Amino acid sequence: MGPGNLRNIPENEKVFVDSNILTYNLLNDSVYGYECNNFIKRIEEKRYYGFVSPLVISETLFNLIKAWAFKEHGVRPRDFPRVIKEHPKILHDMPVDKASELFDLFFVLSIGEAEVKESYKLIKKYYLLTNDALNAATMKVNRINNMATNDRDFFDIDWIKCWRPDSHNMQEH
Repeated sequence: MGPGNLRNIPENEKVFVDSNILTYNLLNDSVYGYECNNFIKRIEEKRYYGFVSPLVISETLFNLIKAWAFKEHGVRPRDFPRVIKEHPKILHDMPVDKASELFDLFFVLSIGEAEVKESYKLIKKYYLLTNDALNAATMKVNRINNMATNDRDFFDIDWIKCWRPDSHNMQEH
């Protein structure tokens, strides 16, 4: 069964939220931002229980920092690691308040020994890269079966029900 639509998640469900959903929200993405923003509002309204891992927070912040560095300093994504190593003070003015407020809406799940051991199995069974395997393992250990994501790598995991945003043009809203 393929992914469902993000707006159709049943209320009172536990939902693990992937970094792409948070990134679309924070950047007001022109394709997926509208639906992701509405999804986040439903978490704020306590219609779902939202969960993330430290990896999701890290990935989201990294995406946000790259986008900000490009917008404010013209740093191209491919040059980002080098430029930040050479000029780390660029990050001093990086606004993190909006991201911090967003992360406060979620329960942050730990990644420990059980999750690491489970991730090895998931890498082999589903051909996942490390962060995806650790996030899926974190879901499994914590008995969370719903995932808000636009990452196709999770769509074939038989015990995860994925929910993805529809594409919308922000100018229509």
